[in-house]
Amino acid sequence: RALKISLEFQPFFERMKTLYPADFDRFAQAETQTLAANPLSLASSDSLILDAVDGLRKNRGAQAAKASPPAMDKVFEVQGKVLDALAAQDPRLCEHFLFGGDAPAFAEFSAKNRALIAEMADAGMTAIADGEANKIERQPPADEDFNQLEKRLIEMKLDKSEMAALLDGQMPEKPFEPARTCAFGKSYYSALRTLPDDARYSIYALALQNMAQ
Repeated sequence: RALKISLEFQPFFERMKTLYPADFDRFAQAETQTLAANPLSLASSDSLILDAVDGLRKNRGAQAAKASPPAMDKVFEVQGKVLDALAAQDPRLCEHFLFGGDAPAFAEFSAKNRALIAEMADAGMTAIADGEANKIERQPPADEDFNQLEKRLIEMKLDKSEMAALLDGQMPEKPFEPARTCAFGKSYYSALRTLPDDARYSIYALALQNMAQ
């Protein structure tokens, strides 16, 4: 009863309870303990699903790198849709979405886009379950794979600092403008979709492994 879940998120939690009961119990116990220790801080449904997704990603996310192509495609398709929505509604959050970090305002974005966040959460869990079932082993991306991606990003007018941030995690001393971060992030997702299958899924797998860390 303490954890009130919005209708949009209930299917995700029911599925999590079925697929990963131990993970669900740990999540529910931790959230309930947090609420009991600080009863004045009411956990929103949006912060709950973000916590659940984060926990699944850290505990099991690496398995998504072994998922079938359709399951992996869905993960990045929905992430692209989330980035599009952020660019339109709150560009400040694009950097958080692309590169990580603490952004409490993301729960506010979730509250306005629950169907989309539920879709993203379910796509991630589906990829994890698919990877556990299919166990597809992929080679790490070759230099040629990254060269093809870099060529496409150059064609999309990204500069060296933007490519370094996306491909190597090297952030410049002066932060990118939020709108520009959204723009080159959207270009990144578009460029990935144009790569040959072998290159695309190798890079997807590496990205999913990095997300799990």
